[in-house]
Amino acid sequence: TSVPPTVKAVYSNYLETVRDVYLLKGDKLKEIDKKVTDSADFWKQSLADWYAKGGLKKTKDAYDAAVKGGKKDEIDLAKAGMLTELDKQFANYKTGITNMMTPEVTSGVVVSPVVKPVAQMDLFTRYFITAVGAGIFFGLFTRLNCLGACGFLVMTYLTHPPFPWLPLPPNTEGNPLFINKNAIEAIALLALAVHPTGRWLGLDALIHKVLFGTKIKDIV
Repeated sequence: TSVPPTVKAVYSNYLETVRDVYLLKGDKLKEIDKKVTDSADFWKQSLADWYAKGGLKKTKDAYDAAVKGGKKDEIDLAKAGMLTELDKQFANYKTGITNMMTPEVTSGVVVSPVVKPVAQMDLFTRYFITAVGAGIFFGLFTRLNCLGACGFLVMTYLTHPPFPWLPLPPNTEGNPLFINKNAIEAIALLALAVHPTGRWLGLDALIHKVLFGTKIKDIV
């Protein structure tokens, strides 16, 4: 005796839902997905065996007989019995699938992080600004960091140039015309880049003194 198509659909839909919720279709969890699929196949066969031996069919026949009798109390009782037996089988099915997954998966929805290009650029910008800022502050690779910071400020300037025929971006301080603070800072960084300020006082000076014996008077 075959299992009713509606019941088959419920079992299949639940398996697909589990795969979608826990992202078991990816390579990362392929082994777990194989175990889940094998477990689902086992419990589907268990359902078919239970049904063939008169499980659901027996309760359904009692429900059909109650419907023919026309007594509402008997119909409700037979329906409740049928659904209870079916729920037991479905509960076993769900438990079997869950037992095949690791605690890391069942403790919460597994979401593969998707890093968008914009987010990657934001992260790179944060690290870049921190690195060049620290380099300039401590006088390490001063000229290189000044050029890097200047390049960043030039790109920032070109993103929202303070031209009179263009609208000002949000949170703009004052009303700049052609020259804004980014342009001024870029020029200042270029001035630092053409002077050996890092070798006067900074880590560059310490490194050159240790490696090359360079003194400040030799630089000035």
